[in-house]
Amino acid sequence: MRKLLLVVPVLLALVGLAIVGSARGNGLPEVGFQSASAGASEDAGQIDLVVTLSASSTLTVAVDYATVEGTALAGQDFVAVSGTLVFIPGTTQETVSVPLLNDTLPEQDKSFTVILTSTQGAVLGLYPSVTVTLTDDDDPYRVFLPLVIVPMPAPVLYPIDNSDGDTSYLVTWSDVYMAEFYELQEDDTPAFSTPVESYFGYEAFWYATGKRAGTHFYRVRVNGTMAQSGWSNIQQVTVPTQMSSVYVQNDTGGTLCYEVYGTGVGQKCFASGLHFYGNFAAGTYTWHASAGCGSASGSLDYPVGGYIHQFWCGTTQGALVPFEDASGPASRLMAIGSSR
Repeated sequence: MRKLLLVVPVLLALVGLAIVGSARGNGLPEVGFQSASAGASEDAGQIDLVVTLSASSTLTVAVDYATVEGTALAGQDFVAVSGTLVFIPGTTQETVSVPLLNDTLPEQDKSFTVILTSTQGAVLGLYPSVTVTLTDDDDPYRVFLPLVIVPMPAPVLYPIDNSDGDTSYLVTWSDVYMAEFYELQEDDTPAFSTPVESYFGYEAFWYATGKRAGTHFYRVRVNGTMAQSGWSNIQQVTVPTQMSSVYVQNDTGGTLCYEVYGTGVGQKCFASGLHFYGNFAAGTYTWHASAGCGSASGSLDYPVGGYIHQFWCGTTQGALVPFEDASGPASRLMAIGSSR
């Protein structure tokens, strides 16, 4: 009995070897991978695994393939694939492509397997499966720092010089590195309760012209698409009331009475010759003059400086001619003269 039990396994093993030898010796080519292992970085996107025939065949050869999870998981580390490779007569090479999935987490290398099964027109060769190792591409020592946005520093607004007392002056401020634009605001109070935008641009200065009398307050800041600073310090400048000094040239041959309404100077009467009428804020006013030969009225823009309003009797036009003082002649303006 013991001899019979020992003989049976030996006979089965011999039969198995005979079957394999018969399959490989029946003229069918072998199909398999080029090696038992392969590798790729997890950020490679895809790995291509070559499957070869040991010899070309005059018949169509087919072999099934499928992925098998290991430490690498389908849907997390790779995309599971399966199907059938077909070798048309005369070809000896086909490819199994497996998409790879990447992540940003540091981790150990992982692996999965691709196997070949169910051949047609061929037998499985030396490497019927291949183990694919995925190499982690993430630095385990990577440090993720928080995004820190450093605010732009506010410009420094410089003192404004209007020592000449006119209506024009230059407003300047410090240039801030990498500033795109500057926004300059103006108000008549330091609280900036009703500010107006005087300037918006990339220059670090602004030239003010034709400013009204009074005190003007300014502040500036960096303003751009990527950053905005706080407001700068406040600077102020005073524009004094611009005065007009009016003289009357009486060439009527008698007494001339003259008044500019709304100036507070009132009516003054003059004998022949040149006489000073008064100082008042420059601007447009209505005047009236009367003499023994008649009267005249009109509206006149009294600019800054000294001027002579001249009258005489006759039908011709009168003229407001410039009064020349230390600052030089002013512009000429026309007005209606008196008539008899």
